[in-house]
Parts: sequence; structure tokens; C-alpha cells
Amino acid sequence: MNEQIGYPDMLTNPAELNQEYIMLNVTHGQFLVNILNVLHYEAYHNFQNLRQPVNRDKWSTEHPYFRTRCPRN
Repeated sequence: MNEQIGYPDMLTNPAELNQEYIMLNVTHGQFLVNILNVLHYEAYHNFQNLRQPVNRDKWSTEHPYFRTRCPRN
């Protein structure tokens, strides 16, 4: 696991950014359709990565989930 702080270089390269999201279709004013398109894009992207070698330099957008609560006084 590599620590990556800041933003990936892909964000400053429009050609690479367009290539990353070429399968994602977002339409103005179509909230539900856009949500379904994002879910379809993520599922497709995840299935493409199955059984592929791990690229340790690729940025992951998965955020850690912490379940916490405050103690009652």
C-alpha cells in the first residue's frame, strides 16, 4: 500500500481524465438516471478490475469507514 496525499496527476490532464470517465454519461436535469449511470459505471469498472494484477500506484477512491460513537455521560 502506498500513501498518496493530495490529488492524482490525472486531474490536471484533460485527455487522461476524459479517458477515465468515457463510459460515464451524465445528463443535466436527470437526477435518477444519473445515479443509475454512476452505479452502472462503478459496477463495470469494478468487474474490469477483477483478477487483474494490482496497480499499487493507482489512486483508490474508497474511503475508510469508521464506526464511532460518543460515550454517554
